[in-house]
Amino acid sequence: MEKKTLHIVSSLSIKAVVRVGLDELDIYPEISYLPINFSFGYIPKDFSDKELCFALASHNQMEAFDQLKDFVTTVYSQYEKVIVWHGWSAQELLMLYMMSVLTYDNLYHIDVTTCADIMKKHGSLPYLDMSYICPGDIKDFSMLSLAKKVMGIEKTKYINQWNHWKASTKPYRFSSAETGIIEEYPADFMDDTIIKYAKEGRVLGALMVKVFEDFDNLFISDSIILKRICELYWEHKLDFTVSIRNN
Repeated sequence: MEKKTLHIVSSLSIKAVVRVGLDELDIYPEISYLPINFSFGYIPKDFSDKELCFALASHNQMEAFDQLKDFVTTVYSQYEKVIVWHGWSAQELLMLYMMSVLTYDNLYHIDVTTCADIMKKHGSLPYLDMSYICPGDIKDFSMLSLAKKVMGIEKTKYINQWNHWKASTKPYRFSSAETGIIEEYPADFMDDTIIKYAKEGRVLGALMVKVFEDFDNLFISDSIILKRICELYWEHKLDFTVSIRNN
């Protein structure tokens, strides 16, 4: 039986992008996405049910247990190629590092930052990951040709990176826009900035934009900023009634 190719991405929305992009090339492989974002919350120390539950609980995402369990218990050796699509975001890099542990000798990756045409198209951005890729890019820029096998020293490096980050004790992990290197941050590292702009009377949308701008050297998604704003509100450290009345 001919072995197939499996593509791995970091979210359901990116799965749709890759699916449509490959459809335009008349290629119809299996595509799977990791149902948890390891750039924040708890990283499982192993792939036991207990550790998976700890990770999902830190995201208030327990309903995704079966999906995450299926992801980590997939027999990846059944595929000729397992191709991870990623850029420099911590979310995608940590997924790549984890896949280095879950696979044997059939792991490949497509690093979108190595595509000169993509980098030229998005030259004004301080960073790049799969969230900026559209289906047409996959065909127009021959992105499948970027697939590179992960082996030897590189594979060992990625496994070591996973072993390092699964021991992370801080809740946030973001990569630098300048280097792509991941660093960890404490729970309150953006609190002063959030509270500062809230006191200036910023409504929610403007507040998120200002926080994002102040940390544009890090890859921080708007959903993570919103999550922290909500936590501060629930902890009674932030009062949006003031912000709303002043606008």
